Amino acid sequence: MSAGSPSNAPGPPAGPNAGPNAGPNAGPNAGPNAGPNEANRHASTGWRRATWTAIVGVTAAGLLAAIGLRPPAHLPNGLEGQVAPSFELPLMSAPGPLPLVRRGLPSASGLPMLLHFWSTTCAPCDDEAPTIDALVSEAAAAGFEILTVTADSAEEVRAWLAARGYDWPVGFDGAGTVHRDYRVSSLPQTFVITADGTVARGLSGPQSLETLRATVAAAAGSDASR
Repeated sequence: MSAGSPSNAPGPPAGPNAGPNAGPNAGPNAGPNAGPNEANRHASTGWRRATWTAIVGVTAAGLLAAIGLRPPAHLPNGLEGQVAPSFELPLMSAPGPLPLVRRGLPSASGLPMLLHFWSTTCAPCDDEAPTIDALVSEAAAAGFEILTVTADSAEEVRAWLAARGYDWPVGFDGAGTVHRDYRVSSLPQTFVITADGTVARGLSGPQSLETLRATVAAAAGSDASR
């Protein structure tokens, strides 16, 4: 090999910062201009933090459900404290012609009402059904009204109730008008209306019997204080 020829001998190994991104700003102590690697590291850290936060939240909710408690299910849909939309619906629990059930302002009965939106094909509604059935059974003695509302057909509702041995007052909202008036976006949803016609509380998702009893009692207490 002549003295002027380039050598093929391997040189010293490249350092950790070698390559196209190497330069005065490379390395772990680089400043804000460190380049895409540093930005990616921060993005990855933020993603991991968000993921763990979500996992912890889901785990906490699961633990609450496992021990019979539920996280808060307040429904901030803008109706609480507002005048409850009035309605008139066919009552389809029993066979034969469908009588009408009305809710005006104020209530003709002078009692608060628990208004429950549900469906025969809704699994969470099925989970909550024993709670609703208990409230139906105790409503008259406890001093409140209860009406469940669905868009399902009378045949579907009657078959569903018969299979479970329930006898509920069910209003048929086939056109979805009452669902829209109450801004129902998922099922089940439950509203408690005071006797004077104010939406006292809106609740989303299955609720415990204790929660619904306490919510109705609070609405009745609100009426008594006026």
